Amino acid sequence: MPCTELQGSSSLRGSIIWFIAQVLDEVSLLLDENVTAVAWDQKKLKDFMSTLDTQLVATQSCVVSKTKGNERLQVVSKTKGNEKLHLYFENLRNETLGTMEDKAKAWELIRKEVHRHLTKVDLLASTRL
Repeated sequence: MPCTELQGSSSLRGSIIWFIAQVLDEVSLLLDENVTAVAWDQKKLKDFMSTLDTQLVATQSCVVSKTKGNERLQVVSKTKGNEKLHLYFENLRNETLGTMEDKAKAWELIRKEVHRHLTKVDLLASTRL
């Protein structure tokens, strides 16, 4: 999502950018958990995390360009952003990894939820407002 598409953006666009950045950040934090219980292809996971981080940095730069000064944006959901969204991801983490005994099944549930959210973010990002 190039920032040039978002120049002169409305308040709604700005909110969408913040939302997308927070979702990417939450997914990244979630997948930074210990995934050793899963038989995922580690190279593919590493490539996915790299792509996710690239998208997060690009999205954050769009937000930074619209804020005062050149301070580095931290979209750590505990301090900024949508608290309900942060609590959703925190509950997802706690209710799966914290309570499910079968960690492989927990990670599969997380994988499905992440896929669902990233599909929605992709649709939202491609919307022209």
